[in-house]
Amino acid sequence: MLDCDRFSVSYGPVTVHFPLMNTTFRTPEELWRACWKLLNRARADKKHPYATPVVSSVDAEGLPSSRVLVLRTCEESAGWLEGYTDRRSAKAGHLHHPEAQFSWLFWDPKKQLQLRARGRTEFLPAEISSATFDQLPKHSRKAYATPEAPGTPLAEAGDGLPDDWDSRDLSATDYARDNFGIFRTTIETADILYLNRDGHRRVSAQRAPEGWDFRWVVP
Repeated sequence: MLDCDRFSVSYGPVTVHFPLMNTTFRTPEELWRACWKLLNRARADKKHPYATPVVSSVDAEGLPSSRVLVLRTCEESAGWLEGYTDRRSAKAGHLHHPEAQFSWLFWDPKKQLQLRARGRTEFLPAEISSATFDQLPKHSRKAYATPEAPGTPLAEAGDGLPDDWDSRDLSATDYARDNFGIFRTTIETADILYLNRDGHRRVSAQRAPEGWDFRWVVP
């Protein structure tokens, strides 16, 4: 397949799309800024590929677990990413370890930019999450409003919400506040991969006391 701005190569069942334009990243910092441009765009556009990353964590037994989440906000200068979760969920339980780390994976198939970012992760203070919860509409609160914790077995298929959920007004959903949490990952290491037919590029980023240490690495 060939179009005006990219070509595609199939590797068995997987098709990879490569940009046709020769985009040149002269420095690792340029690749870093390109990823943050996509992250900032994803904050406002929930249809953007970077808006729904895969986030992975490890439980107390060392077993990994991954899930797709919504990127809620991010901050380039401080280098952190935030998401929402039910405090009763399995991933929330992974945050009980004082050295808990989450890994975020972002992929933009059009820009051909993959970002992997990992770092210490913790819940924000309750007063911050409570203030955010106040701004959530009813349809957004349902993710935290089930009487039973996420993952609890059901006798038959269902959403787990109270039977009268549809008829409740917003104030009658305030009980879900206790289940709502905001977690923040402060990035410590990151890996950026850019795919291009004229030569892939890959950057390793490490947080340092004076800023970031960027290095080109073999793709």
